Amino acid sequence: MPIASRFLNWRFAALVGGLAAGVFAVAAISILLSRDYTQIAAIWPVNAIIVATLIRKERALWAPLLVPAYLATVAANLVTGNGLLLAILFPAANVAEIVFCSWLLTRQNTPQFEAGRVSDFVRLLAGAALGAVCSASIATIVIMSQSDVAPFSLFLSWLSADALGLLIFTPTVSVLMSGSVIQALQGARAPSTALLAWLGFAVGLLAIFAQSQIDLLAVAPLLLILIAFILEPSGVALAIAVLGCVAIASATFGVGPAEFIEGSAASRLRYVQGFLALLVLSGMPAAIALARRRRLEAELVAARESAQANEALYRLLADHSSDIVVRAGPNGIVRYASPSAR
Repeated sequence: MPIASRFLNWRFAALVGGLAAGVFAVAAISILLSRDYTQIAAIWPVNAIIVATLIRKERALWAPLLVPAYLATVAANLVTGNGLLLAILFPAANVAEIVFCSWLLTRQNTPQFEAGRVSDFVRLLAGAALGAVCSASIATIVIMSQSDVAPFSLFLSWLSADALGLLIFTPTVSVLMSGSVIQALQGARAPSTALLAWLGFAVGLLAIFAQSQIDLLAVAPLLLILIAFILEPSGVALAIAVLGCVAIASATFGVGPAEFIEGSAASRLRYVQGFLALLVLSGMPAAIALARRRRLEAELVAARESAQANEALYRLLADHSSDIVVRAGPNGIVRYASPSAR
């Protein structure tokens, strides 16, 4: 189908409208709930939504998807109180980051992003880091002309928010858009086993983030280990995204482990950001390694069973063959002789 005709396709139009609406809603919520003194949200999932959408389409369709997403981000900035200049330039900086990260994830023409592929995770890590550095540099220059906040604080705020947003939410949005949510939630396990794992995860989140009496943040990695041992990397990606949303929300509303950190609200959000970064950088590689080990074990078992079946078949043929079949070792010792040779 020609590219021009695809623009008129109702499915593509629905995708464009849904992307714009989703970007506007997520951007507005992110700005309102977690904006700190630098005027930057503590975590920015918007770019992950757009990247996950772009990498599923050919590059000729990126422009008609980027334009409404950019306009939706501009509208979200205006609605939440940013000035016109910031509302225009902030999303422009994000577009540079989005295009770079999307290009890096699709430059080898992989069919689609998969959280369980080592190469995809490495490219996502590189794209998130380098793309966020690029957009953070642009945003820092813009904000410096409008505010007297220290440039290094501006740069770090933007860098951590955008890089974390891409690392945490790109795999999750990709899973949601691919329609493999059930597979991610269940993996190869029985539904009852997966349900118990997710119930344990939910109870653990409540115990960690719904109270401020005991600091249980160290339990969070154990919850991811539970999911990693039972489910596939896509399930771990979903768990990290849920944990990230809960952690940021609890820090924003003054509940949970962040309350044990002395300092301003911005300092507590930075602490949560650092912790989430460690979870992503350690949790996803561990999940990928565990999944690869399970696949290798399954392949080994299948190969052993196939070899045993083949051996039994060949022995059956040899035992009932009228031809003489003899197998001897290097030293001349006969190790097998068919009945016809006896």
